[in-house]
Amino acid sequence: MMKTKSAQSTQGSVPLATVDKEKEKTVALTMANKDVNEEEAQRTVVEHFQKLRKQQQLISQLMSSLDTEIREYENVLTVIKEFEPERKCYREVSGTLICFTAAELVPLMEKIVQTQKEQKQLKRRELVEKGVEIEVYRREHNIRFLSQEEALARQQANAAPAQK
Repeated sequence: MMKTKSAQSTQGSVPLATVDKEKEKTVALTMANKDVNEEEAQRTVVEHFQKLRKQQQLISQLMSSLDTEIREYENVLTVIKEFEPERKCYREVSGTLICFTAAELVPLMEKIVQTQKEQKQLKRRELVEKGVEIEVYRREHNIRFLSQEEALARQQANAAPAQK
Protein backbone atom coordinates (compact mmCIF):
# COMPACT_ATOMS: atom_id res chain seq x y z
CA MET A 1 0.00 0.00 0.00
CA MET A 2 1.49 3.27 -1.09
CA LYS A 3 1.08 6.43 1.01
CA THR A 4 0.81 9.79 -0.60
CA LYS A 5 1.23 13.21 0.92
CA SER A 6 -1.88 15.22 1.17
CA ALA A 7 -2.95 18.48 2.74
CA GLN A 8 -4.10 16.47 5.75
CA SER A 9 -1.80 15.00 8.36
CA THR A 10 -1.81 11.24 8.70
CA GLN A 11 -2.69 11.48 12.39
CA GLY A 12 -6.10 13.00 11.99
CA SER A 13 -7.98 15.73 10.30
CA VAL A 14 -5.67 18.65 11.25
CA PRO A 15 -4.15 20.36 8.21
CA LEU A 16 -0.34 20.38 8.05
CA ALA A 17 -0.24 24.16 7.86
CA THR A 18 -1.97 24.40 11.25
CA VAL A 19 0.46 21.95 12.82
CA ASP A 20 3.41 23.96 11.48
CA LYS A 21 1.98 27.20 12.89
CA GLU A 22 1.49 25.54 16.27
CA LYS A 23 5.11 24.37 16.20
CA GLU A 24 6.24 27.89 15.30
CA LYS A 25 4.26 29.31 18.24
CA THR A 26 5.73 26.70 20.57
CA VAL A 27 9.25 27.42 19.32
CA ALA A 28 8.68 31.18 19.67
CA LEU A 29 7.39 30.76 23.23
CA THR A 30 10.30 28.49 24.07
CA MET A 31 12.75 31.07 22.69
CA ALA A 32 11.05 33.85 24.67
CA ASN A 33 11.18 31.75 27.85
CA LYS A 34 14.82 30.97 27.15
CA ASP A 35 15.58 34.71 26.85
CA VAL A 36 13.77 35.41 30.13
CA ASN A 37 15.60 32.54 31.82
CA GLU A 38 18.95 33.79 30.51
CA GLU A 39 18.21 37.32 31.76
CA GLU A 40 17.20 35.92 35.15
CA ALA A 41 20.38 33.82 35.27
CA GLN A 42 22.50 36.86 34.39
CA ARG A 43 20.74 38.92 37.05
CA THR A 44 21.41 36.18 39.61
CA VAL A 45 25.09 36.01 38.63
CA VAL A 46 25.47 39.79 38.94
CA GLU A 47 23.66 39.87 42.30
CA HIS A 48 25.89 37.10 43.68
CA PHE A 49 28.99 38.88 42.39
CA GLN A 50 27.89 42.11 44.07
CA LYS A 51 27.22 40.19 47.29
CA LEU A 52 30.76 38.79 47.21
CA ARG A 53 32.17 42.28 46.64
CA LYS A 54 30.17 43.67 49.58
CA GLN A 55 31.49 40.87 51.80
CA GLN A 56 35.02 41.78 50.72
CA GLN A 57 34.39 45.44 51.52
CA LEU A 58 33.01 44.53 54.94
CA ILE A 59 36.14 42.51 55.75
CA SER A 60 38.27 45.45 54.64
CA GLN A 61 36.28 47.82 56.87
CA LEU A 62 36.71 45.47 59.83
CA MET A 63 40.46 45.41 59.21
CA SER A 64 40.52 49.19 59.15
CA SER A 65 38.59 49.31 62.41
CA LEU A 66 41.02 46.84 63.98
CA ASP A 67 43.95 49.00 62.82
CA THR A 68 42.43 52.01 64.57
CA GLU A 69 41.82 50.06 67.78
CA ILE A 70 45.35 48.64 67.75
CA ARG A 71 46.84 52.13 67.37
CA GLU A 72 44.69 53.46 70.22
CA TYR A 73 45.63 50.59 72.54
CA GLU A 74 49.32 50.96 71.66
CA ASN A 75 49.19 54.70 72.38
CA VAL A 76 47.56 54.08 75.77
CA LEU A 77 50.06 51.32 76.48
CA THR A 78 52.98 53.64 75.68
CA VAL A 79 51.68 56.21 78.17
CA ILE A 80 50.88 53.67 80.91
CA LYS A 81 54.35 52.11 80.67
CA GLU A 82 55.82 55.47 81.75
CA PHE A 83 53.71 55.53 84.93
CA GLU A 84 54.97 54.36 88.29
CA PRO A 85 53.90 50.73 88.79
CA GLU A 86 51.69 51.57 91.82
CA ARG A 87 49.84 54.42 90.13
CA LYS A 88 46.08 53.94 89.90
CA CYS A 89 44.57 53.63 86.43
CA TYR A 90 40.93 53.28 85.50
CA ARG A 91 39.63 51.22 82.63
CA GLU A 92 36.06 51.04 81.42
CA VAL A 93 34.83 47.47 81.04
CA SER A 94 31.24 46.98 79.85
CA GLY A 95 30.26 50.46 80.99
CA THR A 96 31.86 50.14 84.44
CA LEU A 97 35.07 51.86 85.54
CA ILE A 98 37.48 49.42 87.12
CA CYS A 99 40.54 50.48 89.10
CA PHE A 100 43.90 48.89 88.27
CA THR A 101 47.48 49.70 89.07
CA ALA A 102 49.73 50.52 86.13
CA ALA A 103 51.63 47.27 86.78
CA GLU A 104 48.38 45.27 86.48
CA LEU A 105 47.12 47.13 83.44
CA VAL A 106 50.25 46.86 81.23
CA PRO A 107 50.11 43.05 80.74
CA LEU A 108 46.35 43.23 80.25
CA MET A 109 46.70 45.90 77.54
CA GLU A 110 49.57 44.01 75.88
CA LYS A 111 47.38 40.91 75.70
CA ILE A 112 44.54 42.96 74.17
CA VAL A 113 46.90 44.41 71.54
CA GLN A 114 48.20 40.93 70.72
CA THR A 115 44.65 39.58 70.38
CA GLN A 116 43.69 42.48 68.10
CA LYS A 117 46.74 41.83 65.91
CA GLU A 118 45.79 38.15 65.64
CA GLN A 119 42.25 39.14 64.66
CA LYS A 120 43.68 41.44 62.01
CA GLN A 121 45.77 38.57 60.59
CA LEU A 122 42.66 36.38 60.42
CA LYS A 123 40.77 39.13 58.61
CA ARG A 124 43.68 39.57 56.21
CA ARG A 125 43.50 35.85 55.36
CA GLU A 126 39.72 36.12 54.93
CA LEU A 127 40.23 39.10 52.63
CA VAL A 128 42.69 37.18 50.46
CA GLU A 129 40.40 34.14 50.35
CA LYS A 130 37.42 36.32 49.43
CA GLY A 131 39.50 37.97 46.69
CA VAL A 132 40.37 34.55 45.27
CA GLU A 133 36.71 33.49 45.48
CA ILE A 134 35.66 36.65 43.63
CA GLU A 135 38.29 36.13 40.94
CA VAL A 136 37.27 32.49 40.41
CA TYR A 137 33.60 33.51 40.20
CA ARG A 138 34.46 36.34 37.80
CA ARG A 139 36.35 34.01 35.47
CA GLU A 140 33.78 31.23 35.77
CA HIS A 141 30.96 33.56 34.71
CA ASN A 142 33.04 35.65 32.29
CA ILE A 143 32.45 38.89 34.21
CA ARG A 144 34.48 41.86 33.13
CA PHE A 145 34.52 45.48 34.11
CA LEU A 146 33.72 48.08 31.48
CA SER A 147 35.82 51.15 30.96
CA GLN A 148 34.03 54.47 31.19
CA GLU A 149 33.98 54.76 27.39
CA GLU A 150 32.52 51.26 26.98
CA ALA A 151 29.81 51.95 29.56
CA LEU A 152 28.88 55.22 27.84
CA ALA A 153 28.76 53.51 24.43
CA ARG A 154 26.46 50.78 25.80
CA GLN A 155 24.16 53.35 27.37
CA GLN A 156 23.91 55.21 24.08
CA ALA A 157 23.33 51.99 22.14
CA ASN A 158 20.55 50.95 24.55
CA ALA A 159 18.97 54.41 24.40
CA ALA A 160 18.93 54.51 20.57
CA PRO A 161 16.44 51.61 20.06
CA ALA A 162 14.18 53.03 22.78
CA GLN A 163 13.91 56.33 20.89
CA LYS A 164 12.73 54.67 17.65
